[in-house]
Amino acid sequence: MLARSFAIAFLASSVSLTALSAAQAVEAQDVANRFKELMANQGTTASWSSVDEQDGAIVMRGVTVKGAGDGETVTVGDVTFEGVEEADNGDYVVETLSMPAFSTVSEGATVTLEGLSMSGAVLPSPTSTDIVSQSGFFDSLDVEQVKVEKDGKQVFSMSGLNYSLERDDAGKSYEFTGTADAFTADMTASGDAQTTAMLTALGLAQPKGTFEMAGSWSLTDGNLSVEQMDFTVENAGTIGFTFDVSGYTEEFLKAARDMQKNMANATEEQKAAAGMAAMGLMQQLSFAGASIRYDDEALAGRALDLAAGMQKMQRTDMVKMAQMMIPAALGQYVKPEFANQVAGEVAKFIENPKSIEIKAEPAAPVPFMMVGMSAMSAPQEVPEQLGIKVTANE
Repeated sequence: MLARSFAIAFLASSVSLTALSAAQAVEAQDVANRFKELMANQGTTASWSSVDEQDGAIVMRGVTVKGAGDGETVTVGDVTFEGVEEADNGDYVVETLSMPAFSTVSEGATVTLEGLSMSGAVLPSPTSTDIVSQSGFFDSLDVEQVKVEKDGKQVFSMSGLNYSLERDDAGKSYEFTGTADAFTADMTASGDAQTTAMLTALGLAQPKGTFEMAGSWSLTDGNLSVEQMDFTVENAGTIGFTFDVSGYTEEFLKAARDMQKNMANATEEQKAAAGMAAMGLMQQLSFAGASIRYDDEALAGRALDLAAGMQKMQRTDMVKMAQMMIPAALGQYVKPEFANQVAGEVAKFIENPKSIEIKAEPAAPVPFMMVGMSAMSAPQEVPEQLGIKVTANE
C-alpha cells in the first residue's frame, strides 16, 4: 500500500519518538517500551540518552534511529510528546508528537526534514490484535519542509506536506489523503550543457508544482485503491496515477510484517529463503486496475515543436510518423489491432495536445504472478488480459 508505506517511512524516521515516555497517568517507561516494540515490528531500532518531563510534555533526549541489519543510524535529536493518554482498549494515544530538523545522507545526497509532527499516533497495548495499529497508525502527519541537497546544491524541496488517515469505527476500512503545498526541483544539477539547454527549452529547468493524492483500503476484502496521485507542474501540465490491488488483507499484512521483522538479523541463507517466501506471498495479490494520465498545459506543444525542429520537419509531419512508426515498434510485442489503436490515439494527441491516458481495466482481478508469466511467455496477450486501452483528448 503505497500510501501506508510512505507514511510508515516517516514514522520510522520519527521513530525516534520511540522513547516516548508518557504523560500524567501513563508511565513513561511503559510508553517507551511500547514504542520500541512498535518500531521493532518495522525492523527499526530506536535509542535515546534520557527521557524527562518538561512543561507537562515528555521529551526524549539524544534520539537515534537505526534501520535493520546494516542500515544507517540517523541522529534525530530531542523528540517531544504531548498529551499521551490511555484509551479504553489499553492503547496509548499521543495527541502531538514533534521533533527538530534532522538529516540523513543517502548515495551522496543529504535529505533534511524540518517541522515534522504527528497527531493521534497509536501505541498499541501488548494484547492488541489490531494489525494496523501494530504497524503504526496515526491520524495525520505534517512536514513543514523536505530538502534534498547534493554537491552543495539544493536539487529538490517540498513544503506543506500532509498525510492523513481515517478509519471507521470497526477499524476495518480506511481512507487516506496526501497533499503538498509546493515542490520545486533543479533539473540542471547534472551540469550537462546539452541536457540543461533541452530542459530550458521545455520550461522544465526548474519546475514548480503541487501534489495531491487520495485512496482507500478495506481489510474486509483486501482492496487497496489509490484513486488519485497527481503531480501538477506550473505551465506544463498534470500527470496522474491510479491503481487498484486486491488481496491486501489482514492476513497478508501480518505475514509481510512478520517477514520484515525476521529479516532484521537474518543470515544470508535465511534472506534467500525469505525471498522465495516473499514471492509466494505475492501470489495472494491481484491486479484490479491502473491508469496513467497526462493533461497538458503548454508542455506538449513545446516538446513537439522541439522534436520537430530537431528532425527538421513540421508538427503535422510527426502525426504521420507516429502512425507509421508506432505499429512497427509495438508490433513485435502486441497484436496489430492494439498497436494501431495506440498509434491512432497518439497521432490524435500530437495533432491537438489536450490529454492522453493509458488505462488497464481487467474484467476481473488478475493475480500478479499470472501477469508476470504472461509478460514473459505471451506479451501480445497482456493488453487484452488486463483490458489496456489508450485514449487521447477525453
